Amino acid sequence: MKRGGGILVAILFSLLWSMCLLPQCARRVALSGGARDTVAPYIVRTIPPSGTTDFNGKRVRITFNEYVTLKDVQKEVYFSPPFRWPYATTLQGRTLVFEIADTLQPDVTYRLNLGNAVRDLTENNPFRDARYHFATGSHLDSAFFVGRVRDALLHTPVRGVKIMLYTEDADSVVAHKQPNYVSVSDSTGLFVFDNLPLRSFKLFALEDANSNYLYDQPKERVAFSDSLVHSYHLKPDAVSQALVLNLFSYSRKPLALLAATRLEPDQLRLIFSESPVDSLTLSNLEGEPLEAIRESSTGGDTILYWLKDARMVLQDTLVLRLRHKATVADSFAWRTDTLRLAYNFAAQGDREEQNIRRFLADSLLRITSVWAAAGIPFSDSLRIRVAAPVKDIDPARFLFLQDTVQLPITVLAVPNSMREFPLTASLRPRKRYTVRLLPGAVSDIWGRTNDTTNLEVTTLNPSQFSVLHLALKGLPAHALVQVLTADGKSTVVRTVAVPVGATKLTIPYLPPNSYTLRIVDDRNANGQWDTGNYWERKQPEAVRYYKNNKLQAVLALRANWEYDIDIDYQNLEE
Repeated sequence: MKRGGGILVAILFSLLWSMCLLPQCARRVALSGGARDTVAPYIVRTIPPSGTTDFNGKRVRITFNEYVTLKDVQKEVYFSPPFRWPYATTLQGRTLVFEIADTLQPDVTYRLNLGNAVRDLTENNPFRDARYHFATGSHLDSAFFVGRVRDALLHTPVRGVKIMLYTEDADSVVAHKQPNYVSVSDSTGLFVFDNLPLRSFKLFALEDANSNYLYDQPKERVAFSDSLVHSYHLKPDAVSQALVLNLFSYSRKPLALLAATRLEPDQLRLIFSESPVDSLTLSNLEGEPLEAIRESSTGGDTILYWLKDARMVLQDTLVLRLRHKATVADSFAWRTDTLRLAYNFAAQGDREEQNIRRFLADSLLRITSVWAAAGIPFSDSLRIRVAAPVKDIDPARFLFLQDTVQLPITVLAVPNSMREFPLTASLRPRKRYTVRLLPGAVSDIWGRTNDTTNLEVTTLNPSQFSVLHLALKGLPAHALVQVLTADGKSTVVRTVAVPVGATKLTIPYLPPNSYTLRIVDDRNANGQWDTGNYWERKQPEAVRYYKNNKLQAVLALRANWEYDIDIDYQNLEE
């Protein structure tokens, strides 16, 4: 008995001792709310029920299983067909209420899309849109139409594009009328129409910047089908065979004169927002055309006039009349501007005509090279640029030197150019050359000539670069091969025009890197990818991206390697 009591006392003593120590060694831990709620809200009741026919009410009520909040309602929530007048959206506890102000169309099936607008109140889990529809007639339409929308050039899917169907076929309907039915593309570019009548439609896609269902802003990206599309009863392969729409922007900059300057006594420069359409004339105030040589930039938006009349060159300020076309209310109209072009002459003494001619003739003519200072491929040609229009060239005063050894060189003329001249010479890799122009090699329209000019050129080392050898099959008549960086930016590194009918193409001197290849159907043979124009019914020029037989698109190129690539255009993804 005593022994058992001793054990009991020991146990009680141990418990008391532990309780005394407990406040000192206890850890303070934040209360946990349990596992994170990852379950999205769901609909428990709708009034009227989804699938209701002969509906003529003004209110739709959708009740969820929990309290919810709304996000991006303007972008995510829409009715198809869209309403002409705005509807009111309110949240009453767990119930989302739509008050319809518009008169519903007769015998039409309406589809409500909630997108990702509805989210639970605590964890922001989005409700994924479920079908909710009702009909104002005695039956529900049940036809479908499925498609995808992507960037026309990059082929990346585009989310949030409004895809619109019209029962009217006129081109102008997209700018003046709301669509009969609408859907919106998801993150994969997929769009789905359901509850459609079985019939043909005009199909138009729009990145609707101002949310009015109208193509009324030039910068809005669009896509369209060349022909009418037809709704159908859903087939198992409908998504895999979905129509692909190529989204593009056509925003022609307003044509306008941006600047008019006089950088040299004999040079006038006019800069336009883009290449002037048709023609332009520059004259004095009496309407007499200038005695001048006209030159256009490559893009055509910059026009240079080289004056040949010494009396005009002498004047501090020239007052001229420019007649050209400009954009007025989205169309072109003739415009006449009066230009005042001044030049600040330094003290030159007597400014008689003979003196100014002597002044110009005494000035040295500047000549520069048109090649990369870091070096050029040995297969490239050389090109020089003269500071003013050239009148005479003396090929005998052009020397081509490797160290002190003189090599053959030929000077060529370029059609429609009076300031750039290519030079042909035999180049070898990893060499340094000098193009030397002796005095009097070039003279311009004022008699100015060059002083001794040395232009240095270095040819690159091929072993530091990669080479692509392309075997081509089935390419369009005018095709471009573009080499792009594979870093997600798709920067164009090289663009090569494929000769008509060519079956082989070599692209040398590619810096070691990872690339992708793009083939452009250059329909107008202008050497660049061109966007579309809805009003002229022009689709953007088609592009296709290369993938090998393992569906790999990226080419990892190494220095001093040559790669053989087979490109069958018909097998490339459209």
